[in-house]
Amino acid sequence: MRNLSKPAGIFALSLILLGLLMGGCLEEDINYEAREKKEREEFLEENNITVESTESGLYFIPLDTGYGDYAEMGDSVTINFEGYWLNGSLLTTNIEAVAVEHDAYNPYETYGPYTFVLGTGHMIAGVEEGLTYMREGASAEMIIPSELSFPGSYRSLLYYVYFLNLQGSPD
Repeated sequence: MRNLSKPAGIFALSLILLGLLMGGCLEEDINYEAREKKEREEFLEENNITVESTESGLYFIPLDTGYGDYAEMGDSVTINFEGYWLNGSLLTTNIEAVAVEHDAYNPYETYGPYTFVLGTGHMIAGVEEGLTYMREGASAEMIIPSELSFPGSYRSLLYYVYFLNLQGSPD
């Protein structure tokens, strides 16, 4: 029996693992866009969400109408947010209590209200678009297709956005 040296054995094992991984990745019959759309439609149906999407594909569901002015691109806004995969797993949040609740607390993370200028790409496009439908003090649920979050991921997201403050244009 031939004794493989450790580097040769590791190389052989690496080739086997690579083949297994690529075998799953190179399936020609997977249409990732269709799979994402199906998952999103199932989520909408299971949660009795009947709103129509915007032209871009965002599903905007107002939870609280708010009291102030509407945000516009170029305005400085302050929000709290919770972002989830459609399966309910927490993706991101700036709310410490939510991170703790989902066992995702990171002591190196800065939690608290997030201020940014709409339209500068400091937040995913779906949230930025959704904020333009909101008034200061409002909250909303948003189902965001991958084209408006992480293009190429083919995974829709669920965001809860709480519009805390509108500072207007920083100019």
